[in-house]
This record gives sequence, C-alpha cells and structure tokens, in this order.
Amino acid sequence: RLSTPPATMRWAAAAAAGAVLLELSEGKSDQYTKAASQAKKKGLTGYDAVDAMDHYYGRDTPPFQHPIRVVDTLGNRDGKATVEDFELAGVPTAHFEYFDKDKDGRLDPDEATWWFMQRKPARTMDLSEVDNPPKGHLQRLGSWKEPLSTEGLIYHKHYPHPREFWKRHMDGYLPAVLKGAQNGTPCMNWTREVLKERFGWV
Repeated sequence: RLSTPPATMRWAAAAAAGAVLLELSEGKSDQYTKAASQAKKKGLTGYDAVDAMDHYYGRDTPPFQHPIRVVDTLGNRDGKATVEDFELAGVPTAHFEYFDKDKDGRLDPDEATWWFMQRKPARTMDLSEVDNPPKGHLQRLGSWKEPLSTEGLIYHKHYPHPREFWKRHMDGYLPAVLKGAQNGTPCMNWTREVLKERFGWV
C-alpha cells in the first residue's frame, strides 16, 4: 500500500482551454495569500500589487492559472477573475472590459494570460483609441502622416553626383526616382532568347 504523498501534489484540472496543471501544496497554496498580504502592508495597489504577486517573474514561466489566482487573491477570492477582482485590486475596470473578449464577465485562462503578459504597457494604454483609433491605424504603412512631396525627388539625366545623392537620400532617408536610368545600358537590347541563354538556370 502506498503511503499518502507529501504535501506537494499535482492535480490535473479541467479548464476551458484544456487541462491545466495546478500545484497544490501547503507552501504554494499560501504563497498567493502571503504575497497579497505583504503587498497590502507595503501600501501597494493596482498593477504595483500585481507585480509584487508575480513570484515567477524573471525565474520561470508561470502556470496557466497563475494570472487568475493573482488577481483573484487581490480580489474577492472566489476562484474566478472578474471585474470585481479588478476593482478590489485597484486595477482599472476598463482594462477588464478590454481583455474580456467574449464578454462573459470573467477572464478565462487565455484572456487572463493575455492581460497578465501585457500588464506593463497596459498601465499607460489609452483605451479611447479603441473607438477612435489614431490616424493610420490598420492602414498602409506611413498613412499616419501626410504624403511626401515628390518635389526634388525625381531625377532625369544628368543625375546628381554620387556624393550629393548619398548625402541627400541615404543620410536623409529620402526616396528617389531616377527617370530613364536604364536607357543606354546593354541590357535594354536583350531579347527573351538572350535572357534565357544568360539566366535560364535561375
């Protein structure tokens, strides 16, 4: 007969996203409560308290349920990550609404992990941009600024000296259009047969 295993045990728990491995031990189960208590004593709230609860930071990848346990321990401790937990923890409730993508009133492990891994930039994110995105958002690269004037960027023969060209366009990060640059080069007289003979192996 096998004796009762030591305090540290691993149980497989079913989660919406699949099987989640939870570590249940006397030390581990109390670790969140102790960390929350220490954060409270230090006067930490909001994301500062969340950071203080992350005992995996810089050492290991946290378990899948870790983000939920962090915010729930700072909240009402009902085993779920809800808007009430965010409010009690001092984290903006608007952030809960943003990361609760399925709008079911709780963060599932995927949503909670998404929030948790982005909590650093989330401190200063401007949620007003969700409904009123800045110019150029989801548009072609560079659409956030006015189109660049082509004045002085289109050249015809004779072209500028290489030193002048480099200073203006390479150092200045400006595009250039060289009109007719190909004219007069031998390749302009190549036929399909010549191309096939020279580069048919490509």
